[in-house]
Amino acid sequence: PRLDEAELQRARATARPWDRAVTYRVGDWFIHSKFGVGQVQDASNEGKVTVLFEDGESRTLIHAR
Repeated sequence: PRLDEAELQRARATARPWDRAVTYRVGDWFIHSKFGVGQVQDASNEGKVTVLFEDGESRTLIHAR
């Protein structure tokens, strides 16, 4: 899966930097210092989110800590 280019452009302009202390929800956008723009795809695993990044890779990150 790939992120929509128009959505990516909006996210680059408005998304906040990644902060693992924040509680994220599905659909949230942020900018990660290493991986770039990402959108939360799944937040069902306690303390972890699955994020689709602009390079097309999904990664699991810790949040809400």
